[in-house]
Amino acid sequence: MLYPFLYNRKTSRNITFSEVKFINGNKQIRIYADELPNDQYDDISELEFYLPKGNITKQIGFTNADVKEIQDLVFRNAEIIWELAEDYAKKE
Repeated sequence: MLYPFLYNRKTSRNITFSEVKFINGNKQIRIYADELPNDQYDDISELEFYLPKGNITKQIGFTNADVKEIQDLVFRNAEIIWELAEDYAKKE
């Protein structure tokens, strides 16, 4: 399940995160960002990566500058995200 972290009304960018999961024996959190298109003919932009390493598993439509901006924001707030994700994992 994904939980809301940040929504930017100006850019229609949405960032969500999962509860803590064990993947290959390591604690990780899935981060998913999307951005609605500027017009009806564009596709939605998507980004998926995992904390703590930031390894990207999906990047569609976002520029490298966008990805850096999103990852910097997430990494700056990683402590809060980890705390929330661990709480959500306990409730699952």
